[in-house]
Amino acid sequence: MFFVGAGISINSGLPNFLDFSKHILQCLTEADEPDRDFIAKRLRPEVLLQMAYNSAGEEIFKFYDGLQSDTPNLYHYYLAAVIHCGHYVFTPNVDTLIEQAYKELYPDETLAVIFETENGINDSNFDAKDKKLYKVHGTIEPDKPEDKPEKDKYASIRFLLNQVGKGVFTETRKTLENCVKECDCVFLGYSGADHFSNQPVLQQDDVDKPEDKTVKTAYWTAFNKEQPFEEILLKYWLVIKKPPEDDQLPMGEYESIKEFFTKRKSAVLYWGNTGDFIKDVVYKLNNNIDDFKKLELDKLISFAKKPLPKPAFLTRWRKYDGLVLLSRYWLRCGSLKKAVTLAEEALKLCLVFQNEIDVRQLLADIYIQFRDENKYELALSVLDDIIFRCQNHIQKQCDSKDMTFACNNIVTAIVKRANCLRLSRQKTKTPVAIELARTYITKYEEQCDPQIKTDSLSKLTRYEELHSLDGNISKLVTEVANIEKTLSETGDITTLATVLNTLGINYINSVKETTPQADKDKILKDAEECLNESKRYRHQLGDYYGLFQNYKNLGELWNKRGNSRKAIDFFEKAKKHLFSPDSLDEYRNDKLVLRYSIAECLLATLKVSQCPQQDLEEAALKDIEKICSAYLEDRDEQKYIRSLNVQFQLLYYGRKETNIKIATDIISFYRGKLDSDSKWLLSSRYHIDNPKVFLPEIHKILSTQNHTEFVANQINLIISELEKIKNGRDKPNN
Repeated sequence: MFFVGAGISINSGLPNFLDFSKHILQCLTEADEPDRDFIAKRLRPEVLLQMAYNSAGEEIFKFYDGLQSDTPNLYHYYLAAVIHCGHYVFTPNVDTLIEQAYKELYPDETLAVIFETENGINDSNFDAKDKKLYKVHGTIEPDKPEDKPEKDKYASIRFLLNQVGKGVFTETRKTLENCVKECDCVFLGYSGADHFSNQPVLQQDDVDKPEDKTVKTAYWTAFNKEQPFEEILLKYWLVIKKPPEDDQLPMGEYESIKEFFTKRKSAVLYWGNTGDFIKDVVYKLNNNIDDFKKLELDKLISFAKKPLPKPAFLTRWRKYDGLVLLSRYWLRCGSLKKAVTLAEEALKLCLVFQNEIDVRQLLADIYIQFRDENKYELALSVLDDIIFRCQNHIQKQCDSKDMTFACNNIVTAIVKRANCLRLSRQKTKTPVAIELARTYITKYEEQCDPQIKTDSLSKLTRYEELHSLDGNISKLVTEVANIEKTLSETGDITTLATVLNTLGINYINSVKETTPQADKDKILKDAEECLNESKRYRHQLGDYYGLFQNYKNLGELWNKRGNSRKAIDFFEKAKKHLFSPDSLDEYRNDKLVLRYSIAECLLATLKVSQCPQQDLEEAALKDIEKICSAYLEDRDEQKYIRSLNVQFQLLYYGRKETNIKIATDIISFYRGKLDSDSKWLLSSRYHIDNPKVFLPEIHKILSTQNHTEFVANQINLIISELEKIKNGRDKPNN
């Protein structure tokens, strides 16, 4: 089986996915080059185009004209020969270069090009004996003939754009799954970056199970123009601590190689100039196979890069349209501050009622995504304003089109309002808001779009279930089973990922200190399975905030298991999925909680190992200092004191005399608010050299009966040492 990506078409003058995405951004937005580069790397081209399609409509497919070429290169002729020999070839590429090469080499044969359409897979049009090429992201079909004007060359692409995030469809998925399990696999020109579609199939855990009699091998080719093509030691790539530099192998491809090969028993990585290798292979075919002898190979090595088209509709594309679209892109990327700034700028340019309402809906979405109490209030205010404006508009006896628009937005806003209250944990107000939303839907159902009504009722049911299910593990398990049962029909992996994540964290929270070890192990194993499954679906969706939640919860899980070091690893991964992790401008509460968790885990590690980890310590000390400042600014004394205790203990365990002095100076002012660990450390610092003063301090801490197990163990050790000193059996050491 061969799986080939955009890299094979670059020599035909076509762009790779990154350049294609940057071109779309340059045409549709005023983003500068660094921003275009960031967004293009963060979002897949299909996601970019899907969002642009929602803004610009059918015109957006004109960008795909830049992915057409009539000059196949050596890769395409090689793959045509591969298909002719009976091998499977899969590609996410939408160009028709492999088909053109096949037709030139084998003009009397039919090549069955298999792809998904709204009517299902199109394989019924071909004979079973026809050679097949599978195009998992659709294809640009040949230009429509004069006698068939209804023919649409972008039909499969349009359909698949609307399915982004739902993965590879059933029939194609089965074929690809079987090939991955039963065939040796070769990857050419493929970065592995499409986590929402092909990667979940290629990275199945059941690939090459131990009971398999025959182990299949995966061959991955990573392109580097300056590097001779050679096999390299795969283990090297799996154990190095940091990704290669940009001039060696892109970060995304490195991660895909690492993730894919860890699940294969037999894997080979080839790194270097793949083009030279393919050239040698095709030249040998040219000398030995008649079909290849007619090719002028020297002319097929490389073609000039084609300029990407600028579709005609761009002359009608307004600055307002570009600002709104760029705001949505930044929202998807996680840069909420930039998204708000652009949306507010777009609001100033609104000249018609519809545009103004659209931007206000976008602002509400951004405020909700901040996950911050103050921003929830802003979101509720904006949503109430939308409802008020739309109701006033209806009273002006507008035409039927405007009436439908206003009713749709009232329903959409009232549903978002219910979700906003649910997310802000307003438990008493949420059920009331959900019921109010249902009342509004009933009130406006005649003028409202039927699809908006159906989707809104479905969302309300989901919000109600999530609100009531939180904390009820048995009901959550049933809900997961119900969603999985209907998943093939609905494709609603967003809800499934959310419920799985909720179930996972509920499992974790159900583990108490009194839980027997065997039960604890089983519960946490179930939690880990739920969170990993949720993480897999969110990779498909490109849901960065959802992935942040998954990694954070996995960190909590390993913390419960008592493995602070592994917990820190997951917390650090969670941090990477939030935009601008060093800034508190976006996702403020999430970042504060995450930093506190990392500092707390590091502290737990230091208590056990007594071995400072300098790089982690310095980062944690900076983080906890920011946390203390933030909670002081918020006037949240409880969280401030809790963070201050962690800061004091981290400073103390750093074993630096200057830090210990700073720690004691900081904490002395809050002595009455110390937790037992801090009291112990402070007492030991002041009185270790004076047993007569120290022993009463120890008993004082013990008498409070709220000390931790750590403090109790430390005190018992010190009491034993002090008794020896007191009785003259030992001299005190340093």
